Amino acid sequence: MDSLLPISGHEAELTYASAVTQTSSSTADFSPSESIDPSSSQARRVRRNRVSSDDSGEPEDDGFVTKDFRVGGPYLCPHPANFLPVSPTHPLYDRLDREQGRLTQRISEILQQSNVSWDTIGFRGLQPVRRPEARLVTTGHISLHEKRRSGVSVEITVPRAYKRRTCSPVYPTDEIFSKWKLVYETILARIDTSDLNALECYRYGWEENPAQNPPTVIMSVRRGSRANWKPVREHVVEILNGFRLLSVAVCVLENEIIRSVELEGSLPDDGCRQKAQAGFSLGIGQESTGAGTFGGFIEVKSPRTQKWQKLGLTSFHCVHEGRTGRTDRETERLNHWRRNEVKALDPDAPNFLKVCQPSLGDLRRRIAEQQKKIEDCETPDFQKMEQDIANGEFVVPKQLTKHNVFKGLVNREKELKAQFEGFLNGGHTHLGHVFAGSGLYSAKKSVTIQSSELPSICDWALVDVEDARMGDNSIAVYPAVERAFPAPLKYDTMHGGLDIRSRGTLYKVGRTTQFTTGEYGGLETVHLHRTIVKGEEVRSKTVEHSITSPSVNKWFSDVGDSGAFIIDKDAQVVGLLFASASANNATYFTHIKDVFDDIMAVTGALDVRIME
Repeated sequence: MDSLLPISGHEAELTYASAVTQTSSSTADFSPSESIDPSSSQARRVRRNRVSSDDSGEPEDDGFVTKDFRVGGPYLCPHPANFLPVSPTHPLYDRLDREQGRLTQRISEILQQSNVSWDTIGFRGLQPVRRPEARLVTTGHISLHEKRRSGVSVEITVPRAYKRRTCSPVYPTDEIFSKWKLVYETILARIDTSDLNALECYRYGWEENPAQNPPTVIMSVRRGSRANWKPVREHVVEILNGFRLLSVAVCVLENEIIRSVELEGSLPDDGCRQKAQAGFSLGIGQESTGAGTFGGFIEVKSPRTQKWQKLGLTSFHCVHEGRTGRTDRETERLNHWRRNEVKALDPDAPNFLKVCQPSLGDLRRRIAEQQKKIEDCETPDFQKMEQDIANGEFVVPKQLTKHNVFKGLVNREKELKAQFEGFLNGGHTHLGHVFAGSGLYSAKKSVTIQSSELPSICDWALVDVEDARMGDNSIAVYPAVERAFPAPLKYDTMHGGLDIRSRGTLYKVGRTTQFTTGEYGGLETVHLHRTIVKGEEVRSKTVEHSITSPSVNKWFSDVGDSGAFIIDKDAQVVGLLFASASANNATYFTHIKDVFDDIMAVTGALDVRIME
């Protein structure tokens, strides 16, 4: 669990340089190799450091920091954040509860004396949306105290402080579009990449209309990085100026590329189906450690029989991550598959790589939720009414009618609980086992990103599904999907070719965020990886496809959505989702052509297609 950090280091944005706000025709005379003075009147960029326009972002003498849209301290919750009640376990809970009226009145008087308008005043807990494991920050919100109370932070904000920034594709007409490969290669060659997670380019900013946000080079760095990123920012600005890309901004973010299963969440009412469901919860074996997404069904053509075999498809980390070896042999094989492929018909896979649908964790959480609903409904008054009815006591007809309606709702919750328990205890969750897989850290040359020599992530697993659970590729598991895609998934190699830009809006159905829409990122993103091999850190780079969400209120994907198919408006499968970003609303996927090519290379299959 993260400890509270000073606000000077707790924002996602570490440092920023805007696009040039004023230019003159003289800038057109610079050659790409020449550097423009960033402080000149012809090329003025606005700088921020840790969301502070004074470019320092350092605490004042009292430990508080003034940012562009919020001020306070000694600790602030990273945005975006959810507002929650103050935890009853907080040491000042009783005192805050007892004195809240007096405190609110005094804060109001201070604000009025300072001619400050306000909407709400209160004490609450703030929980980071993208870091749910972090501690709640108990905060006096829109308030100011001369004396700091131990354990309570103070924050004054304007509404824009809680507004999420929009991340959208750059336009083909943007100057950086045709130069991006040269730009990122130059940046990677000239800066220290030790703490760098990703290098990408989007239109990024506060405006809802993407056209009003500048193309921005986004450098995603490790959370908690202690590097001084201001000099790096200036170095990147010089590189952009050298390419005459004055319209491009630079932003350094604390931003993790997340390839992991989800440990929270639950199931919809119809979450237990005998037939395997595409776009739905998937778990590992008999362990309840996490959940990913079952993408759907494909067919591979056997080189031995020349026949098509039906198999499920998901991401490999969804069927591997979180497994614990119960024997030395199992531990050895699980470690082997981290760096090596699971060959077709590997004799150990049926025993060590079992999968289930839904995830046991999701199923058990839903059972616990049902039990909580039942307990909340069966109050002492409810139980007394039940006893009176059983004993033949007189009950006012109006109260009896109301009780019977409420009892019907309680019985429905009990029926749902029994349904989920029956599916779990009846052994119906077993879906099958891994037939073949990429391994956890596989990367291969992509035929769909031909502009780069770097490889791309290949993160896939084929599931040999039990006959009794073999379903189809209908993705109408959620109402919104049924309306948008009444027909099953499909794949036509001639449909749209390899260029995803021609596909328009893209969609996915996943376990966590369910049905979402997005836009293809347009430019490849560079990921930088660090893995430990025999005790030594090994670094590598890959180039990936990305998607951004047009909505600032709903991300295209989150943890637990890995393994989902990316589809276009015609329900054509275009990719397999394997990761999402923690701060800039980007999702990463492997083109389905690259996935299918790798499946054929690993299994020896003669052909691969989406099952129709």
